[in-house]
Amino acid sequence: MIVASSRASGDSVEINQSLVPLRDRFKSTTWLRMILWLLPIVFWISSPGSRTTTPATFYRTAALYGGLVIASALLVVLGTNAIRSVLRVGSLIDGIWLVWVFYLEGGMHGYIPYLLLMQITATTLLSSFRSGSK
Repeated sequence: MIVASSRASGDSVEINQSLVPLRDRFKSTTWLRMILWLLPIVFWISSPGSRTTTPATFYRTAALYGGLVIASALLVVLGTNAIRSVLRVGSLIDGIWLVWVFYLEGGMHGYIPYLLLMQITATTLLSSFRSGSK
């Protein structure tokens, strides 16, 4: 632990170096979201036999989710509060996207259950300020 002091007031503030910085967690989860956006598209194109809906429905949904991912990545310029909001709401949106793709792909057959597990595990590891990846 490092103790920093303010010159003007003389107050000391403890900074815990074992915590993962907010911007690092944001960067890691943004990369995870990009992967969660692109992998279902790649798998959709490569496995036409498991589709239960039209390609237009899938691509519209993928475009909407991709737009949200890109917009959330650009929110870093708005500051700490925006980053915290994206970290909180982003994992919910990721889950909704994967559940929707799970439905469109027809359920437990295929790759989506593995992506759901990856999202749950990676979000837990990347978003945690104490045990986040360093």
